[in-house]
Amino acid sequence: MDVIEAIRTRRSIRKYTQAPIPWEHVELMLDAAQRAPNAGNREDWRFLVIQSAGMKEQIHQAIIDRLEEIAAWPEAKGKEDQVRAMRRGSSFICKAPVLFVFFGKPYMTMGDELFLAHGMPYEEWARRRGMMGVQSCAAAIENVCLVAHALGYGACWVGPGAAGFEMKRLLGMEDPWDLVAYLPVGVPDESPPLRPRRPLKEVYRVI
Repeated sequence: MDVIEAIRTRRSIRKYTQAPIPWEHVELMLDAAQRAPNAGNREDWRFLVIQSAGMKEQIHQAIIDRLEEIAAWPEAKGKEDQVRAMRRGSSFICKAPVLFVFFGKPYMTMGDELFLAHGMPYEEWARRRGMMGVQSCAAAIENVCLVAHALGYGACWVGPGAAGFEMKRLLGMEDPWDLVAYLPVGVPDESPPLRPRRPLKEVYRVI
């Protein structure tokens, strides 16, 4: 499968068989992740490969516990069911044979340090700079999505959700690393149609 075909035919898959993924295929995905463009070529990323059923169950339970905690907040009154419905995401990601978890850290240059030292709030700095560390991880995740699809697997890009800090502790990651995304991968057990896209002319302009 060439890269254009992979891009055009890839779709998010949320149901997987329990067929194992050969380690050589996992390594191909990791190699693709590491070859992604990244800020300053610093490789400010870490890729965890979760295969242990026990660890996946701990991840699932940690997410459920966090959502139950949020559902009990006074601010969630009347929205408890909507909060609990978010558990579906943790359920399917933990049923995949392989769960990639991507961590990144802020990309800082000398210029960035000067901006912060001069008093610019961190949030404004991150907005102006475009969160380069997250961008690096995003490029790596997309590479894995495409290689997984080209190899005949399905994947689904899932954001860190409400339990990002809890997951960081569970998986033994410390500051300055932050959870960027989960990516469950497995042999597809569904064949959803390709999602439509807007007409191309609506999303670009030439200057």
